[in-house]
Amino acid sequence: MVNKEENELGVYKLRNLDHKPYVETIGNGGSYSADYISWSVMWDKLKDMYPTSKHEWVSYMYGDKPYFGIMQPDGSATVHCKITYETEDGNTFEHHEYLAVRDNRNQSVTNPNSAEMENAYRRALAKGVSTLTGFGIELWMNEDIRQLRERPQTYHNGTAPTPGGVTVDQGVKLDALRRDNDCPPEDKERITKMREANWEGVTEEMATVIMADVKMGIKNNKRITPTRKKKITDAIQQSNLSDTMKSAGLKWMDEKRSNLECDTFVNKMVKEGTIANAV
Repeated sequence: MVNKEENELGVYKLRNLDHKPYVETIGNGGSYSADYISWSVMWDKLKDMYPTSKHEWVSYMYGDKPYFGIMQPDGSATVHCKITYETEDGNTFEHHEYLAVRDNRNQSVTNPNSAEMENAYRRALAKGVSTLTGFGIELWMNEDIRQLRERPQTYHNGTAPTPGGVTVDQGVKLDALRRDNDCPPEDKERITKMREANWEGVTEEMATVIMADVKMGIKNNKRITPTRKKKITDAIQQSNLSDTMKSAGLKWMDEKRSNLECDTFVNKMVKEGTIANAV
């Protein structure tokens, strides 16, 4: 039930408005079909109520890369739509809607492409407006029950994991590590070959070790942070090196350096006794 305060904010103000003239039907030519209202119609209804309304496709960071969805362990994705609207009294409110990326059979998609992601986002936007205003809400009723099926977890290619082998979650994480910009080339190649072979012969324990190893390689390849760079340059300036060697060291630090390069450099200075501690 919608209380008085919610109704004054605009919730369900369009609940009794006839939505049927806007309904379209989509299907794959088989047993699946569904009624829907275009996202543009829904958005037009909300903008008519609240002209300053905005919607945002929320992104998430995986490694150093933005991804416009929430990655799931089986390789599928969920899009996140944020709707912001302002009421007549000047108060601003947000509504968040989430939808899984699905194909034309209404099944979740692994490794979805940009068109599939965009379609899911538009559906999330339409559902968000419907949830806020009540317009066409009947189209979403019992949606969770219709889609409630127990689906086994699978790898990216749809095959089921073997007992004791790489888990679906590990497969997704290994693939994400492989796509990291700082992943060492040999690790990229190693994971790619294992993935193409459907992780055959790789146990769950082996996958755990491989992930730790690749993460370390990525960390080593990443550029040092400004904070660590300052600590190292300060250590060089305060060391017992000659002025010429200090100048050379500081010049070397001015270049783009990775964590591994700096680790090697600092450990060498510590071993030679030019600085007291590793930084």
